[in-house]
Amino acid sequence: MSDPAKAVFLSYASQDSAAAARICEALRATGVEVWFDQSELVGGDAWDRKIRGQIASCTLFLPVISAATQARREGYFRVEWKLAAQRTHAMADGTPFVLPVVIDATRDAEALVPDEFRAVQWTRLPGGETNAAFCARVKTLLGGGAVGRVLDPPSESLPRERAGQRPALLQHSRVSARVWTAIALAALVVVALWQPWKGSPAPPSDFASAAGLAKADAKSVAVLPFKNLSGDKEQEYFSDGLTEEVLGALRRERDLTVPGNTSCFSFKGKNVSPTEIARTLNVARLVEGSVQRVGSRVRIRVTLSRPADNSSEDLGTFTKEIIDIFALQDEVARAVVAKLTRRTTTAPVAVLTKNPEAYDAYLRGRALQARGIASLPAAIKLLEQAVALDRSFARAWAALAEAKFVRYAGNSDRSPQLADETRRLIDRALDAQPNLPEALIVRANWERHVKSDYAAAQRDLARAEALQPATAELRDNQAHLARDLGRWDEAFRFSREILQLDPNNTQYVKVHANQIFWRKGDYAETDRLLTRVETLRENSSDGSRVDLRLIWRGPAAALRLLDRVAPDSTNGKMQRVELLLAMNRQQEARALAVGMESDLIAVATDLEGSFRLGVASLNLLPALGRDETARRLAEVMSARVSKELARGNRAGGQLILLVRTEIVLGHRDAAIAALEQWRREIQLMQNNYQRRFIGAHLANLYALLGKADEATTLLREFMADGLQWHYSLRFDLDFAPIRSDPRFQELMRQQEAWAQAQPDPVDP
Repeated sequence: MSDPAKAVFLSYASQDSAAAARICEALRATGVEVWFDQSELVGGDAWDRKIRGQIASCTLFLPVISAATQARREGYFRVEWKLAAQRTHAMADGTPFVLPVVIDATRDAEALVPDEFRAVQWTRLPGGETNAAFCARVKTLLGGGAVGRVLDPPSESLPRERAGQRPALLQHSRVSARVWTAIALAALVVVALWQPWKGSPAPPSDFASAAGLAKADAKSVAVLPFKNLSGDKEQEYFSDGLTEEVLGALRRERDLTVPGNTSCFSFKGKNVSPTEIARTLNVARLVEGSVQRVGSRVRIRVTLSRPADNSSEDLGTFTKEIIDIFALQDEVARAVVAKLTRRTTTAPVAVLTKNPEAYDAYLRGRALQARGIASLPAAIKLLEQAVALDRSFARAWAALAEAKFVRYAGNSDRSPQLADETRRLIDRALDAQPNLPEALIVRANWERHVKSDYAAAQRDLARAEALQPATAELRDNQAHLARDLGRWDEAFRFSREILQLDPNNTQYVKVHANQIFWRKGDYAETDRLLTRVETLRENSSDGSRVDLRLIWRGPAAALRLLDRVAPDSTNGKMQRVELLLAMNRQQEARALAVGMESDLIAVATDLEGSFRLGVASLNLLPALGRDETARRLAEVMSARVSKELARGNRAGGQLILLVRTEIVLGHRDAAIAALEQWRREIQLMQNNYQRRFIGAHLANLYALLGKADEATTLLREFMADGLQWHYSLRFDLDFAPIRSDPRFQELMRQQEAWAQAQPDPVDP
């Protein structure tokens, strides 16, 4: 910042970002310089140095205290608090510095804060709502003035000192140093016996910060991909599969903390130091190893390292015949558990199959399955081969069911045939192993998507959690179930835990950013998470952050971000066209659209994953005067969607595309009839999220048809339910036909007022 002599450092837990933003905005409105960092998820040494430098040079340190900070025994904000407390030791008595703010009913006497915070006046700003008196007080303190000290409860025996000042405790204390030492030792004994950290787990912190190594649990361990020493690159699936099985065995140990597979594998093939890996995954230990497969024998060598002190220990070399592969995995897991916990017993590694060929096909199929939807057909063939070789291979049945169900859950195929086939596969898995957590999770997913039987889904997820410690996959399903039921706070809590359990899983980070944090209205957190995804994907952007900026701050802000991330994809080009049109730069938009017609038809008619492009194409082409291209595209898409609907595939995205094709083709009556039918259907939907997803698009389509009554009614309904449109109401082409309607203009004003009250995006 430009003037550290006038700067306030705002320190807060990420759960309190909205309240902290309100305090920040109120202070900035009165001309106060506020350092309000919103990039905690990025982390790294440079970011850590910046934060430490700001705390060392700011004039006032404002910690935000709440139930969230009480619940979190760990978090980077606690590092900030300790740094601020340490700085007060070098200050002259009477120097204003720490100014604690409580945003809820947290009691001062019970707050988990450094002792230095208790010696100064605390201010209560419920929800972060900041009044003029507080802003004036901050300005007074920045100028060197001070006001009286208040304690909770007031102490008659201590002299009143000035707010924000460090008291001369040694001068005024009437208790001897010997007594204080005895009290401190007694407290340490109580804490050692009580061990509160072994009770309910603390809510998850954000992604590991630069202080990650210091706060990692001693029994936290990541399993890095074992090196393939077989001399055959094609055997990579085997070494990866063994790594996953050992990792899974360790995750079943309830006293160990083990990050998810995706996060552990995210460092494969990258030149990242063990210290950085441990910091990112917030673990104290790393398991590394190598696998050599020669003929029918497999040899694994394993080491356990502690990056904090650069130490490493060889746990030994384990060799077995491939037919005894599960015994081999069991030996490795036991060796790691014994070293970390000092106990010799552990949950035995399950024998998945006695058929080596079936296991080999399973590992190959899982490796392809992990690559994404494009590899699913090949993965399914291998998993089908695995269950054909061993009809009792429960884990293979569950993996096959999951692979089949991805298409259904992903909205690309909602046909009854696929739903029924998936259920049969799930039942086969549970017939073979009734207590298989993986199969229970897939069945819960099926109950939620196919039958909307949320009670059954909850039972299966609870049963899966009782069988093994919580995994990111389990929490992901619990978060989406809570979201579907409209329990947004619960979904928010599960999402945060997922981001700790599997912090480098870009799929989880992106999905929960878009479907939980964004829908909850937490734009700052969404932006940080999407930035995290781009960083993990080596600055590859899919345009999600650009879409967020459009509704958060308008098309100019979105275009500035797009210029920085500069995606060269068709999606990025379409975003630029949309933004240029929204900014009345039609000539530039038309010039950019020239030559894109064939690409748009090719991409937008791919019903597997181009819903957004399909909508954008049918929306933008007429606005660009390319009516003939729009008609050709609509005819192709209409035929494809109609065919899917005829086979019972009623995915919400396809219904929306069908209405848009009817509008482009001039079939107004058919479009209105379809809208009315689906409007009645969504009123009966139990799935809160799907109801909002489809209903929001129906509002757009009614507006496109010029039907202001229906559009504004739906907009009000979903705004009351928490869904926000903000600046998109002013700039989205769909709303142009009703933008002059007074009712719509009032909604626009309400949404823009809400958006203006949100904190500005924080960019590097």
